[in-house]
Amino acid sequence: MSKINVPFFIEQKTGTKIGKTRKIKSRIGELTLKAKQLQRLGVKPTSRLSPLLQKCCLRLSANESYQKAEIEIEALTGVKVSHSTQQGDIFGLQILL
Repeated sequence: MSKINVPFFIEQKTGTKIGKTRKIKSRIGELTLKAKQLQRLGVKPTSRLSPLLQKCCLRLSANESYQKAEIEIEALTGVKVSHSTQQGDIFGLQILL
């Protein structure tokens, strides 16, 4: 499998490389990106997960316990997302509804 130059791809997609550095978890692992890049990619300032990884977590949490969803996410993606993080994301969505 060929490895993508993620920083280059993100810079090309967002058109920027300025701002405070933040780390988020994504389906391809942990990424270190700039705040402005995350903003342009639609990642909330308080989120530690990429939108796609968050969607995967939410879907699994809806059908499994948070503990089982934690195990399944790690098995499927290789990225560990704690059950408490998933539970917090669900709680955050309930407040918005």
